[in-house]
Amino acid sequence: MAEHRPGGPDARGRFVRLDDGDMHVAENGKPGAPALLLIQNAAAPLACWDPFIPQLAGAHRVIRVDLFGGGSPANPAERYDIRAQARRIGAVLDSLGVSQATVVGHSSGCTVATALAEQRPGAVAGLALIDFGPSLEAKIPERPLFRLVLTQFPGRLLWRLRTEASVRKAVRTGFTRPVDFPAAFVEHALEMTHQDFVGAMRGPLTYLGQRSLPDRLTPLGIPLLVIFGTDDQRWRSSLASAYQAVPGARVELLTLNAPHGMFRPRRSSNNRRIPAVPRQGARLRRRELRARCRHARRRGPTAGLTPRRRWPSKEPQHDDRADGP
Repeated sequence: MAEHRPGGPDARGRFVRLDDGDMHVAENGKPGAPALLLIQNAAAPLACWDPFIPQLAGAHRVIRVDLFGGGSPANPAERYDIRAQARRIGAVLDSLGVSQATVVGHSSGCTVATALAEQRPGAVAGLALIDFGPSLEAKIPERPLFRLVLTQFPGRLLWRLRTEASVRKAVRTGFTRPVDFPAAFVEHALEMTHQDFVGAMRGPLTYLGQRSLPDRLTPLGIPLLVIFGTDDQRWRSSLASAYQAVPGARVELLTLNAPHGMFRPRRSSNNRRIPAVPRQGARLRRRELRARCRHARRRGPTAGLTPRRRWPSKEPQHDDRADGP
């Protein structure tokens, strides 16, 4: 039986006591509004959603869960198991009196959101997955140093030697442009244990390796929106089209300062949305768009940008403007 218990590091948050431990939960918005559940990477803090809360809370009851916040489950192995994490979130929703919610997952939080939809398809009104590959085939290999960190030795030693600067440097590998990281993100990484970090990295990949997300979602009949940044440095955006195998799925590719994370770029830009394209020819079309964007930046912040349009069915024609002066 779940029980509410006040407290927690966030003034807007509280702990929810579950049968197998506690989970830190933060809520924003009106209690009677439609519920919106946000699930981030277990290695990221609740604060990674902060830039979006003011807009979302106006029309939703926004619920955020800290997968590793609070006490550990009775069975330590379940702490990193994706299905177990989804079951605990389901218990939190029951405790909060939420019978149905739209669920948004970012990065490896997409696996927990998918597992929750598998376990409670009637409780998930809609599903949005942000920046997570459909299968292991889409994973971009990690750098050698990162792979070493995931080992017992010298991983534990490297983890003990981490600093604020090294954390920021490691996170920047997921981006192609400078971004501003919230201080809470760095603090969260410095407070994590090596065991929690390894579990947060390996658990989602284990779940994904057992069965792809499109295969899991296809029989559920839940509305699906997939958002992917073309500059993602963790997953191959060209394979995001695999989500289109889910009936009714909508796949959106974001270009211009749209990398893996949810942090805002330091330079403001005109983010444009382009429809998902088939794998064949996707690289050529993105190259053409980037060339046009480079030319537009030479002419000014808005010059050369045209309204959203459909990609031609034939091979894109050469754009003389892309050659530059």
